[in-house]
Amino acid sequence: MRAVWPVGWVGARLSREEGEAMNKLHWFLAAGLLTASVVWMAASCAIDDDVTWINGETCTDSCRTDAPASYACDVDSSCTEVEGCQDWDCTELAPPIDAGEDADADAPSPRDVEVDDDVGDAGGNPADGGEDVPPTAGECAPFGGGPTRDEADSITLGVAESELRSCPATSQWFRFDAMDGTRFVVDLRPVGEGQLSFLLYAGDDPTPVASADMTDAGTFAAFAGASTTYYLRIRSLGTVFVDYALTVSEAAAP
Repeated sequence: MRAVWPVGWVGARLSREEGEAMNKLHWFLAAGLLTASVVWMAASCAIDDDVTWINGETCTDSCRTDAPASYACDVDSSCTEVEGCQDWDCTELAPPIDAGEDADADAPSPRDVEVDDDVGDAGGNPADGGEDVPPTAGECAPFGGGPTRDEADSITLGVAESELRSCPATSQWFRFDAMDGTRFVVDLRPVGEGQLSFLLYAGDDPTPVASADMTDAGTFAAFAGASTTYYLRIRSLGTVFVDYALTVSEAAAP
């Protein structure tokens, strides 16, 4: 005998089945959206973490680049002591502060243009014999640049910054902007037998992206891997100050 089901019961059963199917579909859609969001976030983080700030680095003349392992320990603005890796923050000295009176030796402050010649001045230094006495390593104060990354002096591309002075343990910070794919050239020219070293930072990355030494005039060039602000942190090598000139410029690819 053929079974005959009440029409109302069949409609109710179909409605329940359709409802369950719709609920399952909603769950599948939600799960898919959640998975897509996780994948997108992971990809975004990976992109941020894997930014190549510079590429195609070249050194000319006296320029010598340092291996990344020698500065990779510098991951923040505090001292991180790691064997075989030098963190400049471990030896950083603040520049001496000149209160505006020559009550001490002739150590210049960042606001001074040149070393004082103050014999005969009240409170002056009678030991300098009437001549400007350059500061010792412990008294050295840099000319030009900012004392911290946040206070870095802005560089106009293609315009030389001259009459600068760098000290062994007091950093000078400079900043410049470069567009993705632009080739920039850092030209450092120590005076006399001075030697300079610099670290290059990019964007908000606390770890340097390059480091080089100059024992004489030399250039460091690289292609910007992102449109961002780049920072130069400069110090003299050895135990004495170094006078120098600095130019950062854009250049065509070689």
